[in-house]
Amino acid sequence: AKGKPMQASSLPPLPGPPRLFTSLPEALAVKPLSEVKRLVLTDSAQIFSPQLSQLSSLEELILKDSLTRLPASVASLKQLRMLDVSGNRLSTLPAWIARLPRLHTLKLADNAFTTLPDWMSTLIAKGKPLRSLHLEHNRLTRLPDSLANLTEGRLDIRIRGNAFSEEYLASHTRLPQGGLASKEELTHAPLFENLSEALRQPER
Repeated sequence: AKGKPMQASSLPPLPGPPRLFTSLPEALAVKPLSEVKRLVLTDSAQIFSPQLSQLSSLEELILKDSLTRLPASVASLKQLRMLDVSGNRLSTLPAWIARLPRLHTLKLADNAFTTLPDWMSTLIAKGKPLRSLHLEHNRLTRLPDSLANLTEGRLDIRIRGNAFSEEYLASHTRLPQGGLASKEELTHAPLFENLSEALRQPER
């Protein structure tokens, strides 16, 4: 029978006073690092991010820690299918994202992007697996042409709550509606989630 997902917070308490983990092997002692499939790091991503390269089988990664840049160690996660870095303070993207061979879903919502790099066209090149791109609640005023002019249905792209003008949206009819940001959205910083660190084991 398939096992139920397990969260780190549901594990039995360790004896003695609470401990501050400083390494992934110590924090994820419930299983070998090479078997971890899904990892959520909040309020600790900057501590553990240099060690992410040890998670050779990782398929889903969620990082929420007011990050201003993505950890370079993520580039080595060749099995990664979903990368969620929503709710940080990112304004730039490293080009190595395009070299993640299995990336299916990229979530960049609630950050500080005003533009996106032109190399993102390589994410949607023929044969690439990307099918979902979340860009909600940034400060974008335009998209790279390769994204703005995609054939309908090729990519689930979400752009709600950005700063696109009515004229821009009208001239790019393949984009989903709802790309205009309200005055309230433009005058407030992105919302940041305060989630507990959690680890789920894959179903067996």
